[in-house]
Amino acid sequence: MEINKTFLDQLRQQKINKNVFEINQSDDEIDECNFEISNHNQNAQQAKDITRSDSPTFEDFEPKKSKDSALEVSKEPIAISAKSQIVLEIKPYSDEIDLSSLINHIFDSVKFAGLVWKKETKILPIAFGLKKLQVACVIEDDKVCIDDIVDKIMELEEVTVDIMSFFKI
Repeated sequence: MEINKTFLDQLRQQKINKNVFEINQSDDEIDECNFEISNHNQNAQQAKDITRSDSPTFEDFEPKKSKDSALEVSKEPIAISAKSQIVLEIKPYSDEIDLSSLINHIFDSVKFAGLVWKKETKILPIAFGLKKLQVACVIEDDKVCIDDIVDKIMELEEVTVDIMSFFKI
């Protein structure tokens, strides 16, 4: 028991010693530092003498301001066009229609300004050998109407087109 008490006393003493800050005599040396501000101008002059005349200077990299190149700020608000992501489900009337060729035909013939087809398509089974096609696209709402896209696809083949999802981006 006595050994444990002395050991604990030693540990407590070590903790106390760690928390005590001792002042060194060498701290006075910090006050003896001499900052020579007057030599700064001499060093700058020596640095200018050393630089070559063909080397770029700081002034070369500063943007040059001229009255001709000043940008005029327009007070008109910038129009941000709203976009939508649409997933279309295309179902053929018969199982004789080749869906892989239909995909390529849709991508080639249905084109509008503001319409971007996603290349990821899915061919999913419905029933009795019939399959449906899921195609995704992104449209700009101001430029493209979804009804125009649906009508154009329905003109290509004998299919029905349903809108599976319609998300505003």
